[in-house]
Amino acid sequence: MREAEMALNMFTPLFSDSVQLRVTPWFISSGLCAQSEKRIVCRAKGTWMRMIWLVLCLVPMAACAVATKNPEPGRFGTLRVATEAGFPPFNSRNEQGELVGLDIDLFRAAANKAGYEVEFLVEPEFSELFRMVDDGRADAIASTVSITADRKRRYLFTRPYFETGISVIVREDDDRIKVPRDIASRTVGAPAGTTSATIAQELAADEVRDFATSNAAINALLAGEIDAYLIDEVEARELVVGRAVRMLAEPAAVEGYGFLFAKSRREAKSRVDAAMTNFLPLHVEQSP
Repeated sequence: MREAEMALNMFTPLFSDSVQLRVTPWFISSGLCAQSEKRIVCRAKGTWMRMIWLVLCLVPMAACAVATKNPEPGRFGTLRVATEAGFPPFNSRNEQGELVGLDIDLFRAAANKAGYEVEFLVEPEFSELFRMVDDGRADAIASTVSITADRKRRYLFTRPYFETGISVIVREDDDRIKVPRDIASRTVGAPAGTTSATIAQELAADEVRDFATSNAAINALLAGEIDAYLIDEVEARELVVGRAVRMLAEPAAVEGYGFLFAKSRREAKSRVDAAMTNFLPLHVEQSP
C-alpha cells in the first residue's frame, strides 16, 4: 500500500500552534481495527484493545487550553533522532522520499511543541540504531522500540504510545506448533537485535537465527530451514498474505512502543514525554 494512500489527518488541530498529527487508516484497512463513531476497536498482537477517542475539542475550550505559551521549536536545540524508515505505517518514506508514519509524525509534533527541532537519521539496520545512541551519533530513537526492563536500565523511555506484541508464524501444514511455548527445542528465526529474538530465547528455542529481512525469514521457513518466525503482529499480518504460512492465534508476548533517549538527554526526554500528552487523545484499555 502506498504511503500516500495511508496518510490521513484523523485528528484536527487542537492547539494554537496548529500542529497536526497524522494517524494512518492502515490499522483499519488491515483488519487490525474497526471504527464506529468515536471509538476504534483494535486487535493488536492477539489482544483486543478499546481505543477511545478523548477528542479534546468536545470538552469546553477553556478546559483544554494550555496555560503557558509553548516554546518555539528550536529554543532548546535540535534532537538527532534515529529511525529505520522501513516499517510502515510507523516509519517509512513516501513516493516523494519524505519520512512519514506514526513514529515520525508523533515524535516531530511532540518535540516541536516541547521546543526542539528534529533531525531524523535513517539507519535500515534496527540493531545499529542503539549503537548510534551509545556512541553519541543520535540523541533518541523513533522506530517502534519495545519498552523492556533491560533497555530501561540502559536508556530512558517516554510513555508508551502503542500497545503491540509478538506473533509466531509457522508453515501452514505444520501442526506441531499450536501455541508459542511449542517452539521450545526448535529452530526459530527473528529480526536481529529485537525483542522477538529475546522472547524466542526465553521460550527455550533450541536455536535463534537472526534475519536482516522478514522476506528472507519467510523463505527460510518455507524451505524448512527454521520452524517458526517471531515478528511484530502488524508486520506478521502482511507476511502471511498469499503465502503458505499462518499466524498462531496466541501472541508470544504483549509489549508497548516508546521513544528511546540516551540517558544524557534526560531533560529532553522529560519535555518530549510531557508534550506527547497533547497528541495522544486515545485511551487504551483491555476489553473484557
